[in-house]
Amino acid sequence: MADQPGRKIKPKRKRKRDDSIIPYVAIFGVVVAAIVGVAGVFLLTREPQTDCASAGSDCGVATYTPLPYVLFPTPTPALPPNMVGEFPPIEEAPAISSLALAPDEQHLLVGLRYSQGQPGHVDSLSLTENEDGMLTFGDVIASYSLAASDLFAATDIDIQPDGEYFSLASELSQTVELYNYSAADLKAAIPNEGNSPITFSGYNNLAFSPNGRYFAMAGRDGISLIDAESLFELATADPNQGEPQVVDLAFNSTSTVLAVAHSETMTNNMSPYITFWSIENDQLNEIGSVTVSRVILDMEFSPKLNQIAIAMPGQIDIYDLDSQQHETYAIQETPAIVALTYDPTAGVLVFGGSHDAISGSVYAIPLSDEGFAIPRDTGININNLGFTSGPVSKLLYNASGRTLFVGTVNGGLFTWNVGLSRPYDDYIFH
Repeated sequence: MADQPGRKIKPKRKRKRDDSIIPYVAIFGVVVAAIVGVAGVFLLTREPQTDCASAGSDCGVATYTPLPYVLFPTPTPALPPNMVGEFPPIEEAPAISSLALAPDEQHLLVGLRYSQGQPGHVDSLSLTENEDGMLTFGDVIASYSLAASDLFAATDIDIQPDGEYFSLASELSQTVELYNYSAADLKAAIPNEGNSPITFSGYNNLAFSPNGRYFAMAGRDGISLIDAESLFELATADPNQGEPQVVDLAFNSTSTVLAVAHSETMTNNMSPYITFWSIENDQLNEIGSVTVSRVILDMEFSPKLNQIAIAMPGQIDIYDLDSQQHETYAIQETPAIVALTYDPTAGVLVFGGSHDAISGSVYAIPLSDEGFAIPRDTGININNLGFTSGPVSKLLYNASGRTLFVGTVNGGLFTWNVGLSRPYDDYIFH
């Protein structure tokens, strides 16, 4: 900076050494020692937390026990003896990248993503009910290697509510494939010389509307709304230049609103955000947007209210489209949140994440009738439903809400009894 005219700049004087700092150093040491002592007393007198997964049947959804906010994730207990040695090495384990439940709940489509440049798989896993009416795993009845497809990995799987179609989508190849088969017919759907899926380039996500009337696609080429019966494109929306990529999309429970999430790990030009589009007379009309403060990892509409829940690293947001109320909840128990889902009653929001490279947990937040987290003196009520032997990657409820499917990044797939806060069946992909 140039000197101002007529202003004389005084030279800086060299400061003499001042030995009087020693008393201040001593005082600082005493203060640090006092803080450490108080923290030690607090930890020694603090009551130990009980993991809901081992607390018995009285630790159900209706009797939540609030967890105090802590500075570090809850320590993960050791693996049960029956799980030791079942999992493949972490560098060879397939990550469960997507889950989709057939409408008749007799099949589960599982997207598997491998490391080291290997193409992914989609497996059709049969399901049965046990004597208690809970879904349990059967056998893999079909396995589809994506080496035979335009996809490298299935990062999104959707099944039409009436079961006539299912779709696979890939963020890596920006491609969506639509199959005119049910989830039970995965083996017949595998491409061959006389059979190939309908392929859409430039899109990386697809969602069927709950009423089965539409499906929508979104990606680098914008948004496309398609009639699910005729496959005729009804409406489109062009992408905005320079906007973050599409990472998710979802219909609300009445099939009248489409939400499209835009986010990137390194976003320099704008914050992650979600746009909302009304669907009226088979047309798309933008009705608003909401900006969030962190990278969007997952989102889902409430099954009862016109609200959407958004998962971000260490944070969950709930946004009400009608009132435009936007609530943010900092989640300190599990900083690495990856997935969330509503139970079918919309009374509980379940989320999962990781503690480290080999373990994770599932948590639940009870919600008020207005759809937001119930406040407490110490924050909000967050309940540990138990741990998994791998970081959580996907969550999915069945229609009754009695079974929660929990997928992990190291090949573990669990069926969770939410009422008892523990897994009751597992399938390990190698």
